Amino acid sequence: MARDSSKLTIRLSPEVVSVLRDLADSSGSSMTDVVKKAISDRKYFSDKLEEGNEIILQKPGESTRTIVDLR
Repeated sequence: MARDSSKLTIRLSPEVVSVLRDLADSSGSSMTDVVKKAISDRKYFSDKLEEGNEIILQKPGESTRTIVDLR
Protein backbone atom coordinates (compact mmCIF):
# COMPACT_ATOMS: atom_id res chain seq x y z
CA MET A 1 0.00 0.00 0.00
CA ALA A 2 1.43 3.36 -1.01
CA ARG A 3 1.57 6.07 1.61
CA ASP A 4 0.26 9.49 0.85
CA SER A 5 2.70 12.30 1.47
CA SER A 6 1.88 15.70 2.80
CA LYS A 7 3.42 19.02 2.03
CA LEU A 8 4.31 21.13 5.05
CA THR A 9 5.24 24.79 5.03
CA ILE A 10 7.15 26.12 8.03
CA ARG A 11 8.85 29.38 8.87
CA LEU A 12 12.46 29.09 10.00
CA SER A 13 14.80 31.77 11.23
CA PRO A 14 17.79 32.55 9.01
CA GLU A 15 20.05 30.91 11.61
CA VAL A 16 18.08 27.63 11.49
CA VAL A 17 18.05 27.68 7.68
CA SER A 18 21.82 28.14 7.72
CA VAL A 19 22.26 25.15 10.02
CA LEU A 20 19.89 23.09 7.88
CA ARG A 21 21.83 23.97 4.72
CA ASP A 22 25.15 23.14 6.41
CA LEU A 23 23.82 19.75 7.56
CA ALA A 24 22.49 19.00 4.09
CA ASP A 25 25.74 20.02 2.41
CA SER A 26 27.94 18.06 4.81
CA SER A 27 25.85 14.90 4.45
CA GLY A 28 25.24 15.19 0.72
CA SER A 29 21.50 15.18 1.37
CA SER A 30 18.66 17.53 0.62
CA MET A 31 17.27 19.81 3.29
CA THR A 32 14.05 17.77 3.13
CA ASP A 33 15.98 14.57 3.86
CA VAL A 34 17.77 16.22 6.79
CA VAL A 35 14.43 17.28 8.29
CA LYS A 36 12.97 13.79 7.77
CA LYS A 37 16.02 12.22 9.46
CA ALA A 38 15.79 14.65 12.38
CA ILE A 39 12.14 13.74 12.91
CA SER A 40 12.92 10.03 12.70
CA ASP A 41 15.81 10.36 15.17
CA ARG A 42 13.69 12.41 17.57
CA LYS A 43 10.96 9.75 17.48
CA TYR A 44 13.47 6.97 18.16
CA PHE A 45 15.02 8.73 21.15
CA SER A 46 11.64 9.84 22.52
CA ASP A 47 10.45 6.21 22.38
CA LYS A 48 13.59 5.06 24.22
CA LEU A 49 13.06 7.67 26.95
CA GLU A 50 9.43 6.59 27.34
CA GLU A 51 10.71 3.02 27.85
CA GLY A 52 12.72 4.27 30.84
CA ASN A 53 16.11 4.53 29.15
CA GLU A 54 18.57 7.41 29.53
CA ILE A 55 20.45 9.02 26.68
CA ILE A 56 24.04 9.59 27.76
CA LEU A 57 26.90 11.29 25.94
CA GLN A 58 30.37 10.34 27.10
CA LYS A 59 33.74 10.98 25.52
CA PRO A 60 35.94 7.90 25.26
CA GLY A 61 38.35 7.67 28.17
CA GLU A 62 36.49 10.24 30.29
CA SER A 63 34.31 9.57 33.29
CA THR A 64 32.26 12.73 32.85
CA ARG A 65 28.98 12.15 31.09
CA THR A 66 26.04 14.25 30.07
CA ILE A 67 22.47 13.02 30.33
CA VAL A 68 20.42 14.35 27.43
CA ASP A 69 16.90 15.62 28.14
CA LEU A 70 14.66 15.88 25.06
CA ARG A 71 11.57 17.21 26.78
